[in-house]
Amino acid sequence: MIEVERFRDLVAMVDFRNQHVAVAVSGGSDSMALTLLLDEYIRDTSLSAQLTALTVDHRLPEAPDNVTYVSKCMAVRGITHETLVWQHKNIQTRIEEQARIARYELLTKYCIAHNISMLFVAHQALDQIETFVMRLMRGSGITGLCCMRSMSIYNGVTIVRPLLDISPNELKDTLNRFNQSYVTDTGNLLERFERVRIRKTLTQMCDLNIPGAVRSIQNLHQIDQQIESAAISFIDKYVADYCFHKNDFLSLMPMVAHRVLKILLVCKSQNFSPVSYKVLENLYNNITLNSFAGITSHGCWIRCVKTNYIAVEKEPGRRNVRTC
Repeated sequence: MIEVERFRDLVAMVDFRNQHVAVAVSGGSDSMALTLLLDEYIRDTSLSAQLTALTVDHRLPEAPDNVTYVSKCMAVRGITHETLVWQHKNIQTRIEEQARIARYELLTKYCIAHNISMLFVAHQALDQIETFVMRLMRGSGITGLCCMRSMSIYNGVTIVRPLLDISPNELKDTLNRFNQSYVTDTGNLLERFERVRIRKTLTQMCDLNIPGAVRSIQNLHQIDQQIESAAISFIDKYVADYCFHKNDFLSLMPMVAHRVLKILLVCKSQNFSPVSYKVLENLYNNITLNSFAGITSHGCWIRCVKTNYIAVEKEPGRRNVRTC
């Protein structure tokens, strides 16, 4: 169970003073617990902060209609609440992915329109472990296996995930402290969704060590930060005008070399969408070839400009593409 003192530690990285913040709440146990914890913390600390709870109505057969329930709960608690409706045509494929993208678009656009700088979401430890397993099965690199970050940026809005180290049972116990009920998402029972199948497998593991798994992911974060630092150091020392010597580049560990390429591609193209591990691996393998002359990737043209020098240039005819 999470008391206000412990929650204070969980959100220590956030400055609430005179801020208008939002929280995404679906009516499930995780988001209901986060919403009530935020409300309690803001009221107890007198930080002159304002909280708005946001619910997305997905208008999908697979998604439960929790809007009325959440609205009533928020009204009883005196928490400002708004419902955002996803307007769409009949969706048959990639339902989870499309719903997630639409959800973040709706939530962050509301935040921008209402001068809200931070959006809190209730991803917890088991969500993090599920994400790790999904990405492991897809062959993700170190960055992908780090899974969700406690703070990130989407459409210019800071996304805050303070519960990534917290188990689902702790959040249910917290709701008991508040004497608050919650709803169960029937979509979590549909095994045609990959995350649902993985969740079912994980929850059947009676000896699943959630804190241990979370620590392992945190260790990957530290490794990822070291790779990032090594890549930036290389760029500062050996890269000039997006050009570097091939021999210097190939002296790097492949993981660091991949990160160098990622940074250069994103900065040159101004395309901030993720660069997959497979794309970076393919690009690195091409550069290692003696016959390498050039290749396009992520809106850039990577080519030999003189003996043993590689340049990263914007792909001819490409405009800046800025996505999140």
